[in-house]
This record gives sequence, C-alpha cells and structure tokens, in this order.
Amino acid sequence: QDAPSSALFFIFFIITAAFYLHSLVLSVVFQTYIQAAADIHERNASDREDAVQFAFLALVAEDEAPNANGDVSSSRFVHIRAVRQTLRVLRPHYSSMKINALVDIVDPSGQGQVDYATFRTKIRQALNSSIRTARSASNLAMSVELVAVAVAIVNFLYVILLSLAYQATWFKAIEMEAGCLITLVASFELLIRLNPLRIHDFTPLTRLNATFDGTAFIAASVSCIGIVMYLAGYPLAMEYILIGRALDMVRTMRFFHVFRDIVRRTSEVFPALRGPLILGGTTIHVFVYAGMALWGDAVQVGQHEGKVFPLYDLNNFNSYREGTVTVFQMVAVNDWYAIADVFLLATRNANAYIVYGYFII
Repeated sequence: QDAPSSALFFIFFIITAAFYLHSLVLSVVFQTYIQAAADIHERNASDREDAVQFAFLALVAEDEAPNANGDVSSSRFVHIRAVRQTLRVLRPHYSSMKINALVDIVDPSGQGQVDYATFRTKIRQALNSSIRTARSASNLAMSVELVAVAVAIVNFLYVILLSLAYQATWFKAIEMEAGCLITLVASFELLIRLNPLRIHDFTPLTRLNATFDGTAFIAASVSCIGIVMYLAGYPLAMEYILIGRALDMVRTMRFFHVFRDIVRRTSEVFPALRGPLILGGTTIHVFVYAGMALWGDAVQVGQHEGKVFPLYDLNNFNSYREGTVTVFQMVAVNDWYAIADVFLLATRNANAYIVYGYFII
C-alpha cells in the first residue's frame, strides 16, 4: 500500500524466477534424463546381445568348439541338458516341473539340441517367463503378506490416534504397550521378508525394496530405541516410539504399484538432479555466510515488539542454522517485506539499500 510500484518488481521477479528459471532447470533435468535413458537402453541392448552370444559359446557342445575368431556359427548347437543344468543354477528355488516348463520354451520341438538362432530367441522368452512366474504363492509367503498388510493398517491407525491426541480411556491405557507390540511385529515381519534362513521356495509377494524396506528398518530401529528407553524408565520413550511408527507409515505405500513406480522413476531421475541441487545448496550456503558477515549478532531477538511481525526476528543471521532458515525463506519468496523489517532495525548495516539489495540479489 505504501509503494504500489513495488508490485511491478515482484511481478517481474516471480515471472523470471518461478516461471523462467524453474522451467529452465526442469527442461535441463528432462533432457538429461531422456538422454541418459536412451544411452542406458542402447547399452543394455548391446550388453544383452553380447551376453546371449557368450552364453551360447559357454554352453556349446564339446565337439563343436568355437572358431578362433569367436564368431557364432549357425552350425554349432547346445545340448538341452546343458541348458537344463544352467537353469537349475539360475533358479535354484524352482521345482523340476518349473524347470521342465522353461526347457520346453527353449526346445519346443523336443530335438534335444538348439542352434544359435533358436537359442537367441527362446532363451530370452524362458528367462522373461521365469521373471514373471518367480513369485511363490506358498502358505508362508501368503501369511507373511497378510501380516504385512495388517501391520501397515494397524500402524497407520495407531499413529493417527496418537497424533490426534485421542483421549479415550481404553486407548490411553494401552498406547505404550500397543506401540511396542506393533514395533515388534513389524520388525519380525521385516526379518522374515529378508529370509536370513534361506527358506526354500519362499519369495514375498511384494519384493524387497531399498526405499520402503530401508525406511521400515530405520523406523523399527528408532522404535526399538524407544522400547529400551521405556524399559529403562526414560520419560521420552513414547516420543521415540511415535517417531518410528510415523516413519513406518511409508510401508503402506509398498503395496501400491503407483508408489513403487514413483520410487523407481525417482532413482532414475535423481542423478540428473544432482547438479541443480548442488547449485541451490551452494548458493544458500554462500548467502548465509554473506548474511552473517553483514548482520551476524546484529539482530536482538525479542527486542522489537510492535515494530516487526511477532517471531519474525527469529529470521536472522546470528548463527549458521538461523541463517539457513532465513535464506531458505528468501529463496521461497516468503514474506520478504516482513523479514526485511527485521534487518532495517539491526544494530549495523540497517541501510535500506543494503537490506533490499541483499534480498534482490
């Protein structure tokens, strides 16, 4: 209201920063990702073809030794018994019936041997079929999956009730014991999924994932620390259990394909984001130290009542931690005018040109 012309600056700034620069960064990330994906696809295709050739030469019949130049000849062949032995090594958890099904794919005519052209096509079909059918539907796998779903639902409801400070007498009486029990069951379920005893023919229906199961492990560790503190009589035990259970809410996403796909895509895109992230972090770091040089210990917290918005004097450069929060708010263009009022009351460098210049730069 005091300077309507300032709106012109913010319009220009937002269009430049929020639209142009952000779009530029996203376009660079997208182009980098597309190029990386194309390179990976091309390299994988080449490696796959080489792998098939090497596999054929490794399995070629003893009386059909490869030529000195290493070329694959159509006259050479591999015995199906060698293919069967290889599939048993690759799929040790498969039964004889499953191995026979894969062998039938490689040698549908039952001739007992295949040339390179047939091997090249059929072995890929067999391996792809094995990937699609590798999941076990044993009673143990189904039981573990049901336990995982039940723990995810109960844990989700437990955290919601704790966060809402649910005051029912029955819940208050069991909230600690319930948190400990959920933690122990969740930890046991995660341990079973890792299959440390190498149980034969057991594969969880939802496969292990570094993101989801890694988060579950961290959550279990934090909650277990809370349990130990509870048994030792420390007063903050409930907070640790709640933090762990809140982290473990991520396990709910494991059962949905869309979330697993997001995690997979993120892992592919993240390398392209490293440059912009390093640039942004370095910029914040430099401006924090510039702010500390200008206004370090120059803002007296709590001494400007009525002159600045309440608590906004906590946005200062009295320490690196406080400076980082302040610069982050500047990057987000969050209440610039209110933060600027704080530095206009600093004990040094309170000149408007210095303050506003710093913000704009």
